[in-house]
Amino acid sequence: MSIRTISFPVTPLVLAMRLCAASGQPGEAHLASLLKAIPAMAHEGFGMDPAAAALARQIQAMGAPAVAPLVKLLSDGRPGVKAFAGFVLRDLETIPESALDALIQAHEQGNDGLSLAIARIGTPRALAYLIGDLRIHPRCYSQTGGALMLAGERAAPWLADLLKDEHAVDPELAGAVQALFSQMAGKAQGAVLPLVATAEDARRNPENRVEAVKALGCIGAAATAAVPALLRLAAAEPGRFGAVVDDALVAIGTQEAVTILEGRLSSSGPENGELWRLASLGRMAKAAGPSVLAMLQHKDWETRVRAAKALGFLGWPGAVEPLRDLLGDTSDWRLVAAAAHSLGRLGEVAALPELMDVAQNHWFPPVRKAAEKAAKVLRGVDAYPVLAGDNLGFEFFSYTEPDTEEARDLEASPEAPFTPIYLPEPGRLDEAALEACAYDVPFKPEEGPESKWAVQPFCGLRMASGLLLGVYEPGSNQQVLFTNQAGTTRMIEDCVRSFHRLGGAVIAVCGVAGCGGNYGNLYRIAWKADGTPEAALWKVLPGAPWQSGILENGDLCIECCGGPVIVTPKGEMRMASVP
Repeated sequence: MSIRTISFPVTPLVLAMRLCAASGQPGEAHLASLLKAIPAMAHEGFGMDPAAAALARQIQAMGAPAVAPLVKLLSDGRPGVKAFAGFVLRDLETIPESALDALIQAHEQGNDGLSLAIARIGTPRALAYLIGDLRIHPRCYSQTGGALMLAGERAAPWLADLLKDEHAVDPELAGAVQALFSQMAGKAQGAVLPLVATAEDARRNPENRVEAVKALGCIGAAATAAVPALLRLAAAEPGRFGAVVDDALVAIGTQEAVTILEGRLSSSGPENGELWRLASLGRMAKAAGPSVLAMLQHKDWETRVRAAKALGFLGWPGAVEPLRDLLGDTSDWRLVAAAAHSLGRLGEVAALPELMDVAQNHWFPPVRKAAEKAAKVLRGVDAYPVLAGDNLGFEFFSYTEPDTEEARDLEASPEAPFTPIYLPEPGRLDEAALEACAYDVPFKPEEGPESKWAVQPFCGLRMASGLLLGVYEPGSNQQVLFTNQAGTTRMIEDCVRSFHRLGGAVIAVCGVAGCGGNYGNLYRIAWKADGTPEAALWKVLPGAPWQSGILENGDLCIECCGGPVIVTPKGEMRMASVP
């Protein structure tokens, strides 16, 4: 039977054990009393209560003398006792190799946690067993994967050798090896030379050679010694190794990576990571400044934000004036926050007046905080954190999940709770009218013939020349379309919550929370002279919208995850609770 988790009830024997421990009973006698408490407490089940956890810690504190009796309990006929013994053993720091056979046997019988104890033994035979188990069960996020990470430097060469097979390695196993190297990072340095040997050996399986190059990239900066070999491979066999070597050089963070990433920027979009990668290279990538600056004009708004954020990490002084200009942007609050952050990192004291203006007057509180932080950094009373690894990623992508607590607090003010009253809007389609507008779209599954997907509009607005319809189906066929006798025009691929007439245009309120994001957008829809509509992204909201409407004064109110926002017909924005 596989025993993975256990529960231990509080019993009178536990109290006796505690009294025994409190008495200061020394050495073997104390250990014996602790071990005697196990059978009465341990039983098969789920979890571990505080008393049982305390007993485990006391036994672990006995150190090496506890190993032999615990190993003996691994063959006990009572499942709970075996599981408890395994739980204690997996966290003991020092375990002799003499216990290895018993640990392997118990692990084979389902006590997965013992892989950690095997890793602590750390001898070649122990590592060979763990590597063999990973080969059979190639999952990096498992007890065995965690054990190999615990073994660290000792396990790295063994993992590298998995890619030396004569036959192509199972892609799942190669992926597990690479994922472990990514998590081990500097501790995987011992795998660099074996991986280089595999990659350069023309007698090896060609697929495994490619996987070895990928693995070097996963190790990152600790694989810098492999760069000359990688460049040789790309030059000798560009068809096989060109692209994968480029990816590895980028991941390692070499000077060559700057040129590679700069060359990819022309096709960069929100789904690509070139700007983030350049930012991670810091001032090493300063020469890419002009290319990154050009991305501020990209058609994709999120790419513009990433470019503005990256310029600060690069430390390129030519970005100062364009970034100062961005502080006045009224369409995308993310762009203003990114520009403020980069000006702070660039140390541009001349930008202090504009930053202070943003800190005092911008409509969105997180942007005010970003500008205030940058101003403090420029005045020398604050500093940005030293960045590395995940911390760098958090800092770079912070614009995607701003701290909206202050904005929500404005909405939740007990003195003046926000309760908008929305006016009836002529032309809005009711539920029955929307049901009548359902339509089919072609759908091609991964297997089988093409079929049709039934799409039900979520909202609609009756115009003089036709119907404006919006679909809200996160992850599927979300879109805005206009239909009339002349046909159907599809304009926006986004989750649509509602339409409103604001001034001389129609506004589509879009966005969604979940599905890996939390965003909101306003699109402005206008009609051309020939009667066909066109839509353009107009404003970025502070998170996903959930309700919206026109107020008595003609303004549009959108209640978002980041707080309620007012938009005037002139396009001015403010938090709803701010007069």
